[in-house]
Parts: sequence; structure tokens; C-alpha cells
Amino acid sequence: MPAEDDARALAEGLGDYLRRDYPEPGPKTAAADAGLWEHLAAIGALGLTVATEYGGEGATPVETYYLAETLGRHLVTAPYLTALVCGRILAAAGDPGAAARAELFAGRQLVGLAHGEGSADHPDAPVGTTATRTTGVGWRLSGSKCVVMDGGAADLFVVSARPAAAGPLLFLVPRSAEGLSLQPYPTIDGRGAVDLHLDEVRVPEQALLGGVPELLGPAYDEVTAASCAEAVGVIGTVLDATVEHVRTRRQFGAPLGSLQVVRHRLVELLLLQEQSRSLALRAARELAAGAPTAARTVAAAKVKCNEAAAFAGRESVQLHGGLGMTDELPLSNFVKRLLVIQRSFGETRHHLARLSNSEEAQ
Repeated sequence: MPAEDDARALAEGLGDYLRRDYPEPGPKTAAADAGLWEHLAAIGALGLTVATEYGGEGATPVETYYLAETLGRHLVTAPYLTALVCGRILAAAGDPGAAARAELFAGRQLVGLAHGEGSADHPDAPVGTTATRTTGVGWRLSGSKCVVMDGGAADLFVVSARPAAAGPLLFLVPRSAEGLSLQPYPTIDGRGAVDLHLDEVRVPEQALLGGVPELLGPAYDEVTAASCAEAVGVIGTVLDATVEHVRTRRQFGAPLGSLQVVRHRLVELLLLQEQSRSLALRAARELAAGAPTAARTVAAAKVKCNEAAAFAGRESVQLHGGLGMTDELPLSNFVKRLLVIQRSFGETRHHLARLSNSEEAQ
């Protein structure tokens, strides 16, 4: 599509930067991640799909698709998906999110999403954190949030909480707020997360951003589609590394790749990757067009990408000789990232339920 030429060019430029200035897969230095974050801000990637009147670039989820696939291929550890979902929420909130939005898009601050409280992180997940309106102060928040991805680096948090007689709301809470405590821990892909504990955290009235369905719902579909694009990129690198390995690894006097059963596994992985790419790109295009089927296509893409990610991780490890032979290779970092992607922005069961419900509604 000619309209996507600019999106591909932007992604190719980012790929050139990553090949030149970003380290190989594995633990990154703070300087490397800081340099990449400045670059993403400079090219407008941190506010890519936000309308220009809100400080963004006015692009579409299609541009995000190509960027996210490139980031996945290079296993970028910067919190791009976190910035994407929070940027969309802050833009939809209007004036209450203006200051934080500007700092986020400029790369000077990071905003983390604190919504999940159990195994679910989707917009319909139950919210137990309470919000109590207080005279002359604003709101008082109490509760806990778990697995706030990239929260260790966040300056602000978008926190969901439920008033006594209303639906859940989103609040902007500074990291320094009195009564807010963080428990950081590493994740399997090395990025890290935090659990938040809110003990009578007081925030002003202007910290209220809006309702969860209105703000998080649309942003959730966009970031889910972007995570699918990242998965496609990660799977592509896993496939390339595995093909190269079976071409050079000799077993019983012949290349491992000469065995028909090995070829069948690689062909199946290639098919899954192409199916995932097709669905993820279709989801991005439908989101860009505002198609009524966009949410359903996002769910279908996530289901397929999770299936492909699980197969890619399992088969690549086995074809490299098993976990003990793989853990010290760069490949292991890609496999671990795929494990996290499968459990981010709704697991397969949640998105299968979305597909089922959409079928029943037709």
C-alpha cells in the first residue's frame, strides 16, 4: 500500500539506528537505553498515534505496527508499549493529562499503567482499589496493584480505582505521593515490574483523568495490536537464528537441517509467523480505519500471536539442543521476551472470550 511507505521508511530508519548504536540482545547499559529513548522521542515515536492538537504526531496504528515489529526484531528493552498505552490514555483525558503527556512525549518522564490486581490486566478486570472523595482535598486512594510493567522507572502512574457507587476511574498519581510504596522485582525478560501499595494516598481533583472504559478500552486495543507486532518481530529473529543453527550444526555426519522432521518444524513456524503478521497488520489497519470489526480482529491477532510465540519458543529451544544448551545464547533472551508477551495485555483465554462474545453479538 502506497500509504504505508512512510511507515516502512520510519521503521527502516529506526532499524538502521538500532543496528548501529544499540547493543546486541542481552542486558543493556543505562546509557544505551537512555540514548534509544532520546532517539524515539526525537522521531516522534512516543506520541506517534496521538493527534497533533494533543502534542502527538497524528499517525495511525499502522505506523506503530512497523515500529513495534522493528523493536521486536532487535529485542529493545525500552518501555515503548508502556509509553504507548499511557500516552493514549493521557491524550483521551484532555486537559488533566496535558502536562504529563508533554513530558512523556519529550522523553523526559515515564508514566506507568497500574490497573491489574490479579492475573488479569484487561479493561474489564475487576478493580478492588477504592477511591473516596474528600472535602477540600480531592480523592483518597487505597489498595494494591500488581505487575506494573516498567514501574521501576516510572515518574507517574495511571492508577485505576473504584468509587463506592460508580464505575472504575483512572487517576494520575506521582511516584513521590505520600502513602504510595513500591515493591520492585525482576521479570523473566529482564525488564522489571513493581507492585504498588496505596495507603490513603491523597490526590487533588485534577488528578482524575476519566473512566476506565472510555480511556483504557481504546488504548488497550491499540497497545495489544502493537504487542502482536512486537511478537512478530521477535519470532522473526528466533526463526532466523534457528534456521542458521540447523544449517551449520552437524549430526550423524549431516547438517541438522537436512532432516525432514526438522524442516517440517521450521516450515510450521514460518507459517505461524506469516499468519501472525497478516492478522496483526490487519488489526492495525482496521484500528486506523475505525472499522467496527477492529476489536474482534485485535483479539484474533492476539490469540494467533500467542500461539506462534509459544511454538517459536518451544521449537527453537529444542532445535538448539534444549534449555541447558540455549540459556547462554542470545536466543534465550528472545524466548523469554515471548513468554512475557504471551501474558501481557490479556492472555489467550481472555481474547478467545472476546471472540466468542463478538460472535454471539452478531
